[in-house]
Amino acid sequence: MCGEVRRSFESACGDPQKRGGYILKDLDSRNGTLFQGEAMIPYKEYPLTEGAVFTIVKGCYTFRSA
Repeated sequence: MCGEVRRSFESACGDPQKRGGYILKDLDSRNGTLFQGEAMIPYKEYPLTEGAVFTIVKGCYTFRSA
């Protein structure tokens, strides 16, 4: 079961309304980050849509916008 993330990336990603939405970016982490079950490419921006699932180390999260 994945945890839920609600607008917790706003401070890291800036105003989502100006950017056109939320994004997820791996900043070349040692452990890597999975997005929808696939390894993320460092520094590439991945748009977060409702229900998107990502894993950071051993934590699994589901994005919810509201």
